[in-house]
Amino acid sequence: MAKAEASEETEASALAACINVSLTIFEQNLQTGKVVFIVKSNPGNTVKFDITKFGTDEVVASSYLKATNGTSTVTEYLKPGFYYASAYQYSPCAGNSNGIQFGM
Repeated sequence: MAKAEASEETEASALAACINVSLTIFEQNLQTGKVVFIVKSNPGNTVKFDITKFGTDEVVASSYLKATNGTSTVTEYLKPGFYYASAYQYSPCAGNSNGIQFGM
């Protein structure tokens, strides 16, 4: 087997093992503005996490995550309002979460 073929097979098997990134709200306290998210992705893969004001492009929080076990938690303190949280997983396992609309 040629080197290029072996490389393609390794990449194909790595992509077959990819999981979609998922995003959930673990905890939300409307009195303090605290919200805790759990982001699950492929172990060691970089994920970009953003919170924007709902209906706008105004980013109120943004971070890059890289969990060795595939699970990250993000804690933010937000003012009252409506928001949209999203996560994007980079290659080799690229994929978007559906995002979460939520209010504080």
